[in-house]
Amino acid sequence: MEDHWQFGGDDRGVSPVIGVVLMIAITVVISAAAGTLVLQITGEQTEQLSGDADAEFTVTYNADSVEVTHVGGDAVPADELLIDGDVDESQRWGEYGSVSEGDSVTIDASGSNRTIVVVHSGPYGEEEVLLRAEE
Repeated sequence: MEDHWQFGGDDRGVSPVIGVVLMIAITVVISAAAGTLVLQITGEQTEQLSGDADAEFTVTYNADSVEVTHVGGDAVPADELLIDGDVDESQRWGEYGSVSEGDSVTIDASGSNRTIVVVHSGPYGEEEVLLRAEE
């Protein structure tokens, strides 16, 4: 009896091993792609959150109203600005567009010793007081 050894004669277990290695490699590639995508989206949202409004406002007091004017700094979305304080009714600057240097709004505010507050409400619920002015 003669034993004949042939190269690759016993390769019955090779196919399952190659299949498992390929499945693990595909899983790693898909996980890396998904992780990269999630980190990019999270990074973009973090940049947006840290972008506080850097805007300056002044208040002109009239007999029965106040005029709030944007005098410098960043343009701010109108629907993110709230005028509050000793006014007849708190209100948003507007619904559409942005408020930039030179824009103004007049609000009913009767009485004396009035305090006016301009608040920036960001898209993620954070709030920042941009102006607090007392008559």
